[in-house]
Amino acid sequence: MWSSERPAALLLAVFAALPGGCGFQARSSIALPASVQRVQLDAQDRYTEFYKELTQTLRRRGLQLVPAADSADLVIRIERDESQEEIVSVSAQNQPREMNIFYVVTYSAQLGGAPPLESQSIVARRNYNYDETQVLGKALEARSLREALAKDLVGRVMRRLSTLD
Repeated sequence: MWSSERPAALLLAVFAALPGGCGFQARSSIALPASVQRVQLDAQDRYTEFYKELTQTLRRRGLQLVPAADSADLVIRIERDESQEEIVSVSAQNQPREMNIFYVVTYSAQLGGAPPLESQSIVARRNYNYDETQVLGKALEARSLREALAKDLVGRVMRRLSTLD
């Protein structure tokens, strides 16, 4: 005799299997080529949000960060890594009302002895409302947005690097 719970459990099992069967991959499952085990990051500033996020992402994927390019399978050169804010609009009293925060990264990469991936610049932007009566809160919001932009840029770099052969 079938209980009313069996069809529901069967239906749930079918739906759980569908994403794997259609080629769906979770966003965090972007993989670098199998030959990459050791990565060297070449950057002038190792204290930026982008550098920190890229380092953490590579380590989470089980890759070893090495100090020298000659012992690396993949060399990533971060040529530009900067974030800035600009005023988008002001109030009648000439106080900032809307700010634009943007993050720019220029990078290149080389996989083993293959020709290098040419330098590419990527930009991420976000606007936020500014209130001069909440300076500390807005400073935290700007820092949080900068970190989110860095994370977005790291994801874009990782997707691009996953196409290297």
